Amino acid sequence: MSENNMDTSDKEKGQKTIWHREFRSALETGDMLAFTGLLRSFLGNFTYHQIREPEGHYQTVLQTIFLMCGYESQCERVLPAGRLDIALDTGNIIYVFELKLDGKVREASSQIRDKNYVRPFEGLGRPVMEVALNFSGKDRNLADYQILARYGCGQTD
Repeated sequence: MSENNMDTSDKEKGQKTIWHREFRSALETGDMLAFTGLLRSFLGNFTYHQIREPEGHYQTVLQTIFLMCGYESQCERVLPAGRLDIALDTGNIIYVFELKLDGKVREASSQIRDKNYVRPFEGLGRPVMEVALNFSGKDRNLADYQILARYGCGQTD
């Protein structure tokens, strides 16, 4: 069959994003601009009636993405001052995620710092990325985010 006679779905197959590869590449390199862009595109594939419990939905979606990338993440990890939404260790970078729904991204960032969610990962000799994500219940997607990188024993960069 010639290129001109190809079925449209065959053309689309060759152009589809290979999600797990793209997400893994962004996480391995710490490219959070790429990660958040991919996350917005990925979430755009879900319909409004598929999302029943919004904040829990986003946590489940993120954990699924991490599993598809070959990572194990810890959700709702209990720490002395609170419960961390998601911790992810890629082997290169450790990520600490705090999620908010219809809140302010600054609230999520402050919670990470105020409750010292990074403490268990300090001193491991790898960068730790604090990732605050705020999702919109109305738009059912990532509304905004804030990233803070820490290196070594908790110095902010």
